[in-house]
Amino acid sequence: MVISISPHGSDKKFNHIATLTLDHSRGKIDTPNRVVDKHDLNAKNAIGSEIPLTRRSKTFIVQEIVEPEKLDFILNRNGYLKEMINRIREITKRLDQESCIFLYPSLTADSEKFLSKISRKNDYIKFFCDVAKYLELESVVLQPIGSLENTYEVVKKQDLQLIPILGLDAKTEIITNQFEYCRTVGAQDIPIIGFKFVTYPNANKGYDLVIPKLDELHDDGQATMMVDIPRSTSSVSAHHYAPFFMTDIMAGRYYGGGGNSDEDEGEKERKIKLFCRKDLAVPEIESSRSVKTKFDIDSEIKVFPSFLLWDRKMVNIITFNP
Repeated sequence: MVISISPHGSDKKFNHIATLTLDHSRGKIDTPNRVVDKHDLNAKNAIGSEIPLTRRSKTFIVQEIVEPEKLDFILNRNGYLKEMINRIREITKRLDQESCIFLYPSLTADSEKFLSKISRKNDYIKFFCDVAKYLELESVVLQPIGSLENTYEVVKKQDLQLIPILGLDAKTEIITNQFEYCRTVGAQDIPIIGFKFVTYPNANKGYDLVIPKLDELHDDGQATMMVDIPRSTSSVSAHHYAPFFMTDIMAGRYYGGGGNSDEDEGEKERKIKLFCRKDLAVPEIESSRSVKTKFDIDSEIKVFPSFLLWDRKMVNIITFNP
């Protein structure tokens, strides 16, 4: 089964934002949708309670940061495919069974520069196509490697759908040609057109190209995705306040690290901070079970009764019960 898009038009509940249903082999998701990522995984790993990662969003993005050493392994190390697959499976096994999984290999600037100078671009693309197929995914999320046309052809030969990541801040001619190429290929092979986050002043022509055509995209069965959105600005959630147009699917920027650890689970020192709405304090719970600010559990249960009564492990943590 492939990813397919069903538009629903404007929804008054979402301030007249156009909504979609995305069908995939394991289930379906509704948009707008903020994708769960490895940062969310790391945050939940620090809580002493097994919390499903994708219970609400039903989506997860596996952003694999490809720095030069990892690129060398991908191109030259025999058996690295199995290592990559096993590492990702350790993450995906924690997801809701109906989750839509996006595989997004993200080249660092140095890796991208190196790959652009050699003739093994197709080897890199095929590697992640192989990963996607072994994980039984429908698609792979890729920035154009060499040319968008070549990237599409390699992915299509592997019987996968492509979700291209276009640069809104590219030269006007480049972003125009790439966007129109995606539109010409159509929803069967490119169900979602992705864009890398950049602020409007740095990509005004790119935004002006895409925004007026969002309704047409939906009518033709294509959705939009924004990746690498800054996770926070100061203490304010950038997912809510950052200056970018509302795409159908939004994914925060992953900065690397975490997700897996070779550290013995029993040796980990966990530090947890919990927000207390009554006095606006942020008490810190350490492995020593000492806190800097007293946490009023009775007040919190009044504010979050269903959550705290449902998750007894969380109550035990914040009240220091064994």
